[in-house]
Amino acid sequence: MNRLMAMLLVAAAALYGCSRRAASEPAAGAESMQSVSLRDVHPLFGGTNLYLQADGSGICQIVEPSQHARGLIEKRIPITADSATVKELNHAISQHHFFDLTEALNPAVPDASRISISVTLASKRSATVTNWSSDRNPDFDAIYQILLKIIKSAKRSSAQQESVYDPHWRP
Repeated sequence: MNRLMAMLLVAAAALYGCSRRAASEPAAGAESMQSVSLRDVHPLFGGTNLYLQADGSGICQIVEPSQHARGLIEKRIPITADSATVKELNHAISQHHFFDLTEALNPAVPDASRISISVTLASKRSATVTNWSSDRNPDFDAIYQILLKIIKSAKRSSAQQESVYDPHWRP
């Protein structure tokens, strides 16, 4: 009986180790994203929206309070993210189970912005997950930090357009 129990425990431990490793590694042939968008603009203080395609091309929409008039102004800047960062983003979407994240929005903290990340895969499967800037969700935050890195490090050309902020604009 003890020998049978010991063999079962060894088998269970081996299976547990395999399943833990498989869960932490991206699935072979995991789907790549077709597009990702980040919407992170506070209605009073501004922020940044990012619209990124699978090839790393995209548009960064920088929104700031106007110094001369009431409201917000925007600059739309074409960007190109390097392939290593796009690969890192694809890996994070898979590793952090973006499509399984749930929105558990707590009551807003004053002046917190609502951050939304939308992902569309090559198969056309899509999801949007929203989080308050004051809330912490390690899986959401990991993807969010990569998107912020893309905004900061992407090659930017001169502003395409500067005008009054249009919150409904999408490329």
